[in-house]
Amino acid sequence: MIHLILVDHDTASGCFDLACDFLRPYFPTGGFEVCTIAFDIGNALKVESYQSKASAIVQALKSSWMRIVIAITNHTDNDRGDPFVGYEGKKKVYVSAHIHSVSGHLD
Repeated sequence: MIHLILVDHDTASGCFDLACDFLRPYFPTGGFEVCTIAFDIGNALKVESYQSKASAIVQALKSSWMRIVIAITNHTDNDRGDPFVGYEGKKKVYVSAHIHSVSGHLD
């Protein structure tokens, strides 16, 4: 399972940790791995860097795992409901983005 978290967003446990704790006993001889990845894609330059890193991670995981579950912790803009994607500007203001689709296939 890969947990994508917003960079510098302080979270204490939550539903992802609960799901991991619930599933871990079903894999007593291994085969269950948890990875937490922080993201900050608040501007185009950051997106380019993140895409490169994320692609390398996905390729490495695909070579050794049959199934990969990705969880994104719900950190959203209270006014619009859009998920935060990172920071923008020198003051590090969180920015959010409209998401059209949340499901997909890793190629």
